[in-house]
Amino acid sequence: ARADAVLLYERRAEGALELAGHAGIDARFAARWRQVPPLAGVPAFDVLTAGEPLWLEDLAADRVRHVLVGDPPERWPSRVWLPVPSGGTARFALGVLRRYGGPFEPHERQLLVAAARLCAGRLRVFDTVREEPGDPGVTETLQAVFDALPGAAVLLTPLRTAAGEVTDYRIDAATPQAVDVSGRTGRDMVGRLILERNPTPSITPL
Repeated sequence: ARADAVLLYERRAEGALELAGHAGIDARFAARWRQVPPLAGVPAFDVLTAGEPLWLEDLAADRVRHVLVGDPPERWPSRVWLPVPSGGTARFALGVLRRYGGPFEPHERQLLVAAARLCAGRLRVFDTVREEPGDPGVTETLQAVFDALPGAAVLLTPLRTAAGEVTDYRIDAATPQAVDVSGRTGRDMVGRLILERNPTPSITPL
């Protein structure tokens, strides 16, 4: 989608936004926009409230309705803010800024929404109580069984938050016929997380 800058904000307990990650901006810009108070018209807050992407494609109109990051805002004539994860439970807002104006193409929208889903999977992992793999001997024995199984099959271990919510699954064994979206098969998949490799399941309850 030809992104020129990316900003990732996290909503803190006190209500303000804090810059959690960025690319395509310099240290001075990051320092200036590191903290954003909860003000009306800030797109990052708006998407967290609405739970839906906010496509800003008309700079003249957008700057009237919204507080736009940038010094000056004309630096990025078009941008989008996406909630991560989507819906009303989002805690992060992902901003993608472009140095040219005009609407996002349909395929660009699909790509950016998918990227936000992928971010959601990774961010959930950071909040997850990680279950360590079991005894190496048992793990190897399980994998030896899967090496001999016909067809595509994987053994998944659920990863849960402290409250018990399943946020992802770790692949603990896989047959040689099993393949992920990156083309890895069998043992190469072991130890990887489902949402890291394929964000699609994040649109449905795990």
